[in-house]
This record gives sequence, C-alpha cells and structure tokens, in this order.
Amino acid sequence: MLCVMIKYFSKKQTKIVTTFYKLIEIEKGDAITISAAVTKQLELDGLKLGNLIGIGVDGANVMVGAHNSVASFLKAKNNELVIIKCVCHSLHLAAEYAFKLLPRHLDFIIKECHNWFSCSTKRQIAYKQIFETLTDQKPLKIDQLSGTRWLARYNAIVKILEQWDALKIHFGIVKDNERCYMAEQLFQMLSDQTNVLYFTFLSWTLKEIIRVNKLFQSECADPLKLMKDLNLLLFNNLSILVPPMRLQKISINNVVDFKFEDYIMDIELINLGYSFNSKASSLAIKQDELLMVRTRCKDFLVELCRQIQMRIPESMNILEKINSFNPELATSKIRQPEITNIALSFSTICPDLDSTIAEWKSLPRINWINLHDTEKFWVEVANNVDAAGEPRYKNISSLALALLSLPFSNASVERAFSIINVVKNKLRNRLAIHSTDAIMRVRWYLCNLKNGCTDFQPTENMLQYFNSERMYDCKKEEEEVLNAFSEL
Repeated sequence: MLCVMIKYFSKKQTKIVTTFYKLIEIEKGDAITISAAVTKQLELDGLKLGNLIGIGVDGANVMVGAHNSVASFLKAKNNELVIIKCVCHSLHLAAEYAFKLLPRHLDFIIKECHNWFSCSTKRQIAYKQIFETLTDQKPLKIDQLSGTRWLARYNAIVKILEQWDALKIHFGIVKDNERCYMAEQLFQMLSDQTNVLYFTFLSWTLKEIIRVNKLFQSECADPLKLMKDLNLLLFNNLSILVPPMRLQKISINNVVDFKFEDYIMDIELINLGYSFNSKASSLAIKQDELLMVRTRCKDFLVELCRQIQMRIPESMNILEKINSFNPELATSKIRQPEITNIALSFSTICPDLDSTIAEWKSLPRINWINLHDTEKFWVEVANNVDAAGEPRYKNISSLALALLSLPFSNASVERAFSIINVVKNKLRNRLAIHSTDAIMRVRWYLCNLKNGCTDFQPTENMLQYFNSERMYDCKKEEEEVLNAFSEL
C-alpha cells in the first residue's frame, strides 16, 4: 500500500492543512508503478497533475534518482513540479554517516543495554534495586533503536550516560554471579572511561540536530524561519572547527557553499563543549588516549558538516526562494525582493505575470496587521478586497500560499504509518484496502477535531447513506458508504 498525504491551503478553514489523502494499492515498489498509481488516482479524483506544486519524498533512489525515478517521471509530465527531499531524513543520514567515524563498540553499548532489559523482568527488578539504592530514584527505561531513524539513539545515549555508574555495577555483579559473557563485555566497555567522553560528546552534539529535526516535523513551524535554523545548525558546528576570523567573512546564508575543510583548526584549539572538558579533567585518562578521543570527535564534526552540505542544498534553495515572501520583506518600502523569476517558475499558479508583479509591488502601500505570522499575513492578503468585493491580491496571495504549502518533511506520512499499524494489525490482517482507507480517513479527521467527536454534527447527506439498506448492500458498499466518508 502506498500512503499519500496532501498539503494545501483550505479556503474554508482559511489555513494550510495537511491531511490524509489516499491508500493506493500497488503491485511493485518500482518508480514506474508508483508514479503511474499516483497519476491514475489523481485523474480518478478529478485532480489535474498540472496543479500539483511539489512532492515531498525521502532520499531513496527510486523516488528522487536523476533517471527513471518517481520524481523524474512526474517532472516529465509537470515541468514546474518542485521535488523536495525530506530534510528530517537528510539529518538522520548525516548523523549516521558521521557516527561511523567513532568506535564501533559505542553502537554495541547502545543496542545491547536496551536488549539486556527489554525481555527480562528479573533483570529489570535487579537493576531497579541497585539504582534506587544509589540515587533514591526510579531508573530510566533505555529507548529502543530505530532502523530508519538514526537520531532515535539520542534518547538512549542520554539515559545511558545518566545511569552509567549504576549500569556498570549491575553488569559487574551479573558477570561474576552468572558468568555471562554479554554482561562481561558490557562491564568492560562501561569501565573504559574514554567511552564516557564519547557519550558526553554525542549528547552535546546531537541535541541541536534533534531540535532542528523536530522543527521540520512540526505542523505549526513557520517555513520562512526554517532556513535560518538550518543555516544556524551548520554554522554552529563550523564555528567549532573553523577560526572565528574566517567565519566572520562568510554570510550565514552562504555556509552551505563554504569550503571549510581548508581552514580546520588544530585539535588543541578545538573546543568540544563544557561537559566534555569537565569530564576529561575529572577522569583519569592518559594524554595519548584523550588525544585520540578528541581527534575522532573532530572527525565526527567534519563529516557531519560535510554530509549536511552535501544533502541539503536543494532544500536550502527552495527555502531561500520562499524566504522572499517574509511579511517584513514583502511590505518593505526599501528592500522588497525581486520575485519575477519565482513567478515565472510557477506559471500555472499565476499565469498573469504582470498582475502578479504589480500586486507584489503594491503590498507596502497598505498597513497590514499580521506581520509576525507568515501564514496569517498571507491569509489577510488573500482576503483583502476592493470596492466591488473582488480580491485585490488574488495572484500574489495564491503564489505565496502555494509555496507555503510545500512539504519539507515526511513526518505526516510517518504518523499515518503509525495509525495504519493500529488499524490493520495482526488480528485484522485481512481488512480490505477500501475499508482501511475509510477508517484512516475517519480517524485522521477525528484526530484534528478541536473537541473530539462529541460536538460533531453529521450532514443530512451522511445520514442518508448510513442505513441498513445501503450499508450492508455489497454492490453499493464501496461507492455509497465511501461517499459518506468523503463528506468528512
């Protein structure tokens, strides 16, 4: 099943909406099958492919490859289509590739500390007694790792670091009493003080990546401010590696193209954070071992910056274009950006280029109210009418709201996967796809109701469909019942 979400500006709700669109059954997962299924479904629903502004996908080659991919097939039919790689996936991959430069046994510690307690209540109780004796608090459950979301390791890293001494005592007792080889291996690794430094470094470095990742997952984040946060993430990591005088010459908006590897400082001058320095001074670690840890942490940061620069330029270019529609810039009488090239790229949305440019230049002449909220500002612009009640800024507002509707992450699709796993589980594995689709549509709608379903008022059309004669008529079930669901 192919799960498709849709993001658009709703004139009825006067806001940008992300909602469940369709579950599409496909025979294979190749690019031809997926693109044909999407195109056919749009045609069946009376939606024109030419009106599709952009698609958000992960970085798989079948989706965004240069040749014979879903993106290339759809691009051939709609040349104005914007292809956006999920920034969240890119950040996960950047951190994963950087982590490969650190010792392999760090990942072993993270995985096996979770596996040790996950299926044994006896071990959990034994460890709980040790932890409560040491701290008078309950132990934290170590998170399970995800195969596709590498940054899920952050929570496990933080919790292992907070319980380091208790875990070491626990594995030390088990290895002596039970002669367990796994416990002995974990005890030796936790006894190695260099691993404490690695975990301290990771907890400090990954924290900022997690923060930016959550911003792109959020449905309420301002897309015009996402570019600044992404730039700051890269800039802050570069400031650790590159001399301040060199970075001052680089604009924060140009850090993606900055060849930083030519200016990396010596390892003695690189500051790896207050927590790292405090741990390093308090632990009895030999100087050559400490130098090795610092060197590998530096390599991690270098690879992280390299991967971010390699994976996000396309998304940055799109975000930079959208940034021109910032309310402060749009209403500026001094430095209003030029949007002719952007308007030309989306001739389907604004076919009348002259009117679009004229509307754009007249925006500073009106005193707008919502200058601090991008979405509300452009809704206000769209609702502005002339003396005859006709929209005064129809073209420019349509262009801006369309660009604000571009999906920069696949977080909503991931949430839909979670709902599907609840709806179609092992006990309901024979549930028909149209039934699953209908249940998904109802659940997604109810999840977005402010007061739940208690205040929901069905229309007369819905009530006509929900009766015993029609609901259990197999010939009309798929057509009429799903028509009732579509009213939602």
